[in-house]
Amino acid sequence: MTLGHADETSRTHPDRVCAFLQPTPVDIIQVVLSKFHSVFLAADGRVFTCGHGHGGRLGHGNEQSHVVPHQITSMCSVKCVAVAGARDHTVFLSDSGQVSTCGLNDCCQLGYGGTQGSTCKQSLSPRRVKFFRGLKVTQVAAGRYHTAVCTERELFTWGQNEGQLGYPKSDIAQSMPKQVTHLPKGCEVLLLCASDSATACCNSDGDIFVLHDNTCRKIPVSPFGLFVDADFEVL
Repeated sequence: MTLGHADETSRTHPDRVCAFLQPTPVDIIQVVLSKFHSVFLAADGRVFTCGHGHGGRLGHGNEQSHVVPHQITSMCSVKCVAVAGARDHTVFLSDSGQVSTCGLNDCCQLGYGGTQGSTCKQSLSPRRVKFFRGLKVTQVAAGRYHTAVCTERELFTWGQNEGQLGYPKSDIAQSMPKQVTHLPKGCEVLLLCASDSATACCNSDGDIFVLHDNTCRKIPVSPFGLFVDADFEVL
């Protein structure tokens, strides 16, 4: 169901997703694959999803599953420039630098914050994360238990703390975005990614930082082009 083919059969080799060929070809520039769903970003900013709809991860305003990709119509007025997805939720970044999320919120991964955010069980349609009003987010990433985004020089994370948020162990859960302060200031964040148990970013100095197991680990590149692994700070 996550492959986007109407016949639902498995594929042993790459096969075109016909939904993007007819009636008018759609230029897809980003594809995100997760356990239960797939997300497709078109060059014109439209977003399509398919897969299992439980919890609202597809963003169509209901929990219906879709075999072939369907456009998220509630975002027709928004031009998306990046998307991210994890097992139970999806993250959207608009061209104005604003973040929206949908899906399950069992780990506070949607980022709505406050009493409502911590008790909101799910969002069936993309809903804006109000924390970033006045800020311009440049990248988004998602893991099973959390979400991570960055502005030009700052990294923010939220969700259930499994050691990947960049906070002390005592911060069990974070229902709204919080800045990770253990990274060097003044460097531009060039690349951001996340897995279920880690968050990683690369800055303009060429250094890679990995948040995992309550440790912020710096992986600098030596003059010889080799990676040198070293713990930067223990949280």
